[in-house]
Amino acid sequence: AAAAAATRTAAISLVYALCAPSAALDLCTQLAAGEVDTHVLTSLAAAGTALTGHAAEGALLLTMFQTSHMLEHQLTARARGRLADLFAGLPDAAEVVEVDLADAAPRLHTRRHVAVANLRPGDHVLVLPGAQVPVDGRVVHGAAAVSQEHLTGESAAVRRAPGADVPAGALVHDGALVLRALQPASASTPARLAALALSAQAARPALRTWLDRVGGAYARGVLAAAAGALVVLLLCGVPLLGGGGPAAPRGAAYRALGLLTVASPCALVMAPLAYVAAVAALASRGVLVAGGAVLDAAAGCTLLALDKTGTLTAGAPRVARVSRLGDEPGGDAWGEEEAATCRACLAAAAALSARSAHPMAGPTLAHAAGQGVGPGDARVEGFRLVPGSGVEARVRAAAGGAEVGGEQSRPNRPVRVSAMNGSAAGEQAAPGRSAVHGVPVRAGSAGAGDDAAVSAGDGGPEARSPPAVGNSRPHELQEDAAGPLQDACLGSVEWVSPRLSPALCAALESAAARAQAQGRATSVLVLSPAAVDGDAKVAGLDTPRWSPHARAWLLEYEDALRPTSRGALEQLRQFPQARDGILMLTGDNEGAAQGAAARLGLPASSVRAALSPAAKLAAVRGAQAAGARVLMAGDGLNDAAALAAADVGVALGPTLGGAAGLAADVALVGDAGVAALPALLRVAADTRAAVRQNVALALGAAAALALPTLAGRVPMWAAVAAHEGSTLLVALNALRLLRHAAGHRTGAGAAPP
Repeated sequence: AAAAAATRTAAISLVYALCAPSAALDLCTQLAAGEVDTHVLTSLAAAGTALTGHAAEGALLLTMFQTSHMLEHQLTARARGRLADLFAGLPDAAEVVEVDLADAAPRLHTRRHVAVANLRPGDHVLVLPGAQVPVDGRVVHGAAAVSQEHLTGESAAVRRAPGADVPAGALVHDGALVLRALQPASASTPARLAALALSAQAARPALRTWLDRVGGAYARGVLAAAAGALVVLLLCGVPLLGGGGPAAPRGAAYRALGLLTVASPCALVMAPLAYVAAVAALASRGVLVAGGAVLDAAAGCTLLALDKTGTLTAGAPRVARVSRLGDEPGGDAWGEEEAATCRACLAAAAALSARSAHPMAGPTLAHAAGQGVGPGDARVEGFRLVPGSGVEARVRAAAGGAEVGGEQSRPNRPVRVSAMNGSAAGEQAAPGRSAVHGVPVRAGSAGAGDDAAVSAGDGGPEARSPPAVGNSRPHELQEDAAGPLQDACLGSVEWVSPRLSPALCAALESAAARAQAQGRATSVLVLSPAAVDGDAKVAGLDTPRWSPHARAWLLEYEDALRPTSRGALEQLRQFPQARDGILMLTGDNEGAAQGAAARLGLPASSVRAALSPAAKLAAVRGAQAAGARVLMAGDGLNDAAALAAADVGVALGPTLGGAAGLAADVALVGDAGVAALPALLRVAADTRAAVRQNVALALGAAAALALPTLAGRVPMWAAVAAHEGSTLLVALNALRLLRHAAGHRTGAGAAPP
């Protein structure tokens, strides 16, 4: 017994020796400054408990308080560490090179190392395989698989080719890239992430602001309540110190100190840790939130307003339909006999588009490639640009092709026909009917290409040999083994239709009107047997009308949907934040907007089309005036005002540059687009629930223990255990939000709250 008592005394003495000096110093410093917080209350309770003869319980109070706060600091550091990881390991030096003016190829002998901080917009940076991109840039040369796990949490690499934007910190895997710096390092995506992290601390949620304002008053109130309880207990006849044995009644001082312990606001102060955990979890998924106040607002939204172009759609056109225009009624559908001419159409269109700088040239080439047809499948001669109208040339099938209606075929190259829908093309036509390559073709655009600017491009062997341009008369051409000549043009309806037969012209105008009513841009391709009269001459503006044997196709283009948009909208409809609906706000025309809405499954009534930036702003403010709390998502300069006015503004894009990023409260970095919105709304709702649970737990624990402690029913050790235990429970409950981080099995956004 004596040894046990000695051991107990030694342990208590060690605790006071280790903890008491620092606690006493902090107590004196804070009291001198007029500050009263949880540290002051705990130090007073420990000192008072020891002075009233309960040294063991005072030591327990100090031990649990120090242990609890050490764990709290570690848990908080774990949450904040998620944000710090975003900025670790970024390169501090870059290789700057000079490039050729023609193709932006790097001149390797000009390489020099430059500090990333000294890079300027316009500098060309060489990034080798296995290296990180040092600054936000646009690819001007090369192609490579690039991963953006540090921003989006998605480890899968995506291909980046000339024209694509790549954020700083992205990892290049299998190729070298030359990028043109878009902005200085101080304004790069990681720098903006750091700024968002700082603003997350500045933009404090309502609870955090309330705690800062009332925390000191609350602590002083607890101190006053403990003093008042001491006086009341003494007046009620409770002895100051109580009895001397364990079974003796606890004195008034002991009970008052117990109240001081259980009512200390440690758990309440820890409640906002949920915001830190939520912001960190979202950041690992490429969703950057400017603080807990934004999460509060996102949880309370009732209406979702979404831009179309670049937000719900990819912002890049694709071929939606290729239809042949027939002379007879209903002749615009593909029949079995037309499978061969499908290859002719696509090969001629690809060959002409490869030499064109028109915005629809790229989508045309991509569509042809998807059908197994490339620009090298047709040889081009006598190429000519007609500014503002289209292009024309003579084409013939490349070697191995088949003439229209002929017996020659390529048995190993099945023809895939996409008469109705460019995305669903998969039917195979019988081989042997491929008669593309010998057909003269002209090219132009309707609705999308009145400003066409066409130049020689990289479209195969002929693209590297400048064709005859203008009204030059090429040498006489005759059929050879490669196939017959075809006159070809690709251009606008207005340019092509006057030279078509009346029946074809009527069919073209009808089909073009239908396409334009759906908001689609159009181009017309015409192929006709070459008319050789003496010497060959490209049929064009010099030819009043095409041959009666001419064939025409209408190419329709639409803005491609993001692959994940429709699924994301289906999820968003289930969230309470969409209870007032989902609106599409777009500056595009009514036809294009309604067409996109139909593909996305949105009702026509939810579309607001042809909106200027001011009209988008007015739409957001109008919804707010009607009582809705609006979350607006967009990606462009024309969305900036609406993003700033919305209760929550969400910017999308591979980097955080531009006015939209500056105006937004949330940035969805990477290629996910609106597919990341369900994660944001789910985490916002879970955060609000966690904060409310934390506040209820903190206040409930204090209220439940206050009266039993004053009645002398709760010993000091139990009061200490309950107080510190509730504080740790609050911290652990907040850290549950880290399960939404990238890579966790229960990913955010899978279901509405």
